[in-house]
Formats: sequence, structure tokens, C-alpha cells
Amino acid sequence: MDKSVFYLFLIFRLVMEMSIFSIIPIVSITILNKLLNKKISIKFQYILYIFILIRLILPIMPKSSLSLYNKAKILVKINNKNNIVEMIKNENKDRNYDNSLNYYKEKNTDFNNPKYLSFTHIINKFNVSTKYLFIIWCLGLGILTIYTILTYVIFHKKIKQSGKNITDNTILDFMLDCTKLLKIKNSFKLLELDYINSPATFGIKKPMILIPKGMFSKLGKKDLKNILLHELCHCKRKDILIIYLCKIISILYWFNPLIWLTINELKKSLELSCDEMVLSYINKEEKLNYGYTILNILSCSKNKSSIYFPLNILGTKKELSKRLSFIRDFKKKSVCNKSISLIGVLLTGLIMLTEPNIVISTTVDKDISTKYIVDEKGRIRKIDNTDFPFTKDNTVLGEWVSIDFIEKPNDFIPNKKSFRDDLYINNIHFFQNGQTNKVFYKWSKNFIICPYDKTVSRYYIKIINNTKYMFLQWKSGDYAFRNSLPRYYVLKKVK
Repeated sequence: MDKSVFYLFLIFRLVMEMSIFSIIPIVSITILNKLLNKKISIKFQYILYIFILIRLILPIMPKSSLSLYNKAKILVKINNKNNIVEMIKNENKDRNYDNSLNYYKEKNTDFNNPKYLSFTHIINKFNVSTKYLFIIWCLGLGILTIYTILTYVIFHKKIKQSGKNITDNTILDFMLDCTKLLKIKNSFKLLELDYINSPATFGIKKPMILIPKGMFSKLGKKDLKNILLHELCHCKRKDILIIYLCKIISILYWFNPLIWLTINELKKSLELSCDEMVLSYINKEEKLNYGYTILNILSCSKNKSSIYFPLNILGTKKELSKRLSFIRDFKKKSVCNKSISLIGVLLTGLIMLTEPNIVISTTVDKDISTKYIVDEKGRIRKIDNTDFPFTKDNTVLGEWVSIDFIEKPNDFIPNKKSFRDDLYINNIHFFQNGQTNKVFYKWSKNFIICPYDKTVSRYYIKIINNTKYMFLQWKSGDYAFRNSLPRYYVLKKVK
């Protein structure tokens, strides 16, 4: 159970990171769709919203130099997200869950007792905000998941119990004509069902078109054809998969109103793009009839609660008004317009669905193995293997004084200081048997070890102009939490 909680916590952290990370594509694509509302096809606007779903559901994207996220501050979030993904994937075959527990065991003597060696106990040691946010997210996730599954099961049961196959030859002939027009080879079940208030599509493997009981008897032949065309277009485009994906995302990100609003906009564009597809298959004279079909469905639909899972042709009054205006003003886009729109969508995808074209190694030094753990504050961090045997190095014994702080050893210029602020480490005195004058630091040949902070820093000694200098890696929080490369202290030998 504790291991399950551990991985659930990792998913929670990943969802939090991606929730923040997704603000840029959501805002950008929403603004883009508003600006290009009547200039590009609704189908392409719908695809742009799908890009947001992809961004929210896939934590890792291809790398590209054109990515929108090539900014230093955004890279921090990308690195945090990628660290969590690496822990979940467990690419290095390390048992990261056990490693996390061992990390706490070493830092807290309470863990000498086996009863404390549980992630539940570790969760209790997190800061208050992390702990309660995790608990609240789990509650929301659990409630919505159970509600969604129960609703789906109940609705599916109602279809089996009361759904009746439509056998009217006229309707079946219309169905056959529509499938031929749309070039659909799959077979579909056409069912008449109570409990629904409009025609709808349901199912993936064996798609079903659901019709409210008695509706076909109240509508004309043109209405029947338009309804079947609309629902078959949904089936042809596999729109039900998008609806299911929206449901999964809305459950995972239940706390984020921006994502809920985005999903709502996506559903609107989904119906409009389906209308657009239907209108592209019918002539101008039939266009107005299609609009009247929607009004006729509304007038004869029963006063029942709306469908939960399936796609249905009706929406709110405001949505219907917008759709009717769209149908009335619909004109097929020119080939040039479609080509420009397609290029624009592809470029947007290249920018939005990629990450910076950078490679940051999880291991800075091949002699120092690293892994990721969850620390006592609930943060994902990188730690080094500090289990180094002591090896003597006479060249390092004595006192070293800090004189500079640089990006890389090659940046050092003697007698010219690059770092103007006060240095955190003023000096280090290396004693025999691996001890130093710093409480948390030990040393072995080529390395300074900090067992408390779980970092191992390599040092390099060079003689420049007859003076002995040490270049010491500084593994700060940027290294541990943001995967940044360490900078270097420059120390000068004085004794």
C-alpha cells in the first residue's frame, strides 16, 4: 500500500507541475482561436484545442529549438517535471521508492524502528501545505473517479436493458446512404433509447448511435438524414475518444478552473467542427434544412437530464444560437485558405508540443552515481551516492582559501575576480583521515562528500604561475532540485 501511495504522490507532483506548465499553451491557443475565429476553419481551431489536451496528458515531448519554452525560468519547471517522470519511469532500474525510504532512515533515527519505514510516515513529515494539498487532491480524484465509473456503468446498463434496435427499413436505408457518402466501412448499431433527450454517439470498439424513443416518428426524412450524418461524422472522426480524454484530464486536474474552461471550449468547437464537416457534404439548398433539423430536435426532445458520456447534438441555448448562426453563414474555405491554416496549425504544434532542444545530464560525473528521491518537504530532488571509501591524497592536505566563484574552470583568470559578492565558503582545511574543518564535509581523493545533503563534489588541482589552485564543484539547490550543472569555487593553497 505504501508503495502505491508513493507513486500516487509522484503523479500528484507531476500533475501540479504540468498544471502550471500548461498555462502558456492554454492562454496562447485560446487567444489565437479568438483572433482567428472567422479566418480559419473551425476544424483547425478544434485541432489547436486538442494540442492542449496532448500537452496535459503527455509529460514528455520531442525537443525542438523552435519550442516556446526556450526561456530560463520555464526551463526550471521543465526540469522539475522531467525529474518526476524519470522517477516514475525508473529508467535506471533503481528501486527509487526504497532509496527514498533509506534516505529518510539515514537522516532520522526514528526510522531505526521498522514501523517508521513507511511512506505514510514520511508523508506526515512533509510541510503542512504539501501534505494537505496531496490529501485534498486524492479525495477529489477518488470521488470524481468513482462517480464517473458508476455513471458510465449505470448508463451502459440502461442501454443493454432498454435499448431497442431500430429496424425501420427507411431509416436503415438512410443510414446506408450516409455511410456511403462519408466512405465509412464500419458497421454501427442504431438504437432507440429512453432516458436521453437528443441523438448521441456512444462506444469506441462497437459504436452505437442512440436516438431518443419516438423521435424519428416526429421528424421528417430530411431531419433523419441530417441527424445520421451528424452522428456518423462524430464516429468517423473518433470524437468519442476526445471526450473520454477530456474526462480523464478533468478528473486529474479537477482543481484547475482554467483547464475546465478550456475543455468546455473544446467541446463547443468539437460540435461546430462536426457541423462544418456535415455542411461540407451537403449542398447549399440543404444547408438551411440542417439548421432547422437542430431546432426540430430541440422542439421534440423530452425534458430529461442530458447525457453524461456520449456525444449529443444539443447544447445550451447560447451554444445552439452560435451554431445556428454558424450554419447560416457557412461558406467553404478556399484551397489557399485551407493550406495557410494547415501550415499555421503545424507551426503552432511545433512550437507548443515540443520542449527546449537541450540535454542536461542527470549525472555530472561518471564516477558519481545519482538518483532521484522525495525529500522531507515533498520535493523531488537529485542525490549523489555518498558511499565512498576513504583514499588518501597528500596534495590536498592543508588549508585552502576561496578567492573566486566561476561557471567553469576554464573561466578562471588569476588576479582577476569574477564574483563580486561575499563567498559562502571562505576556506576549507583538509585534515588526515578524510576530515575537514566543516562539520558537514568529508573528503576522499578527488571528492568532497556531504553525507547530510547527499552530494559528492569533485575537485581539481592545478598549478598556475607556480601557485596551486583548487577548482571545487558547488552543488547547490540548482543542482539538486533543478538539474542545473554545478558552478565552481576557486580556492588557493595557503598552508
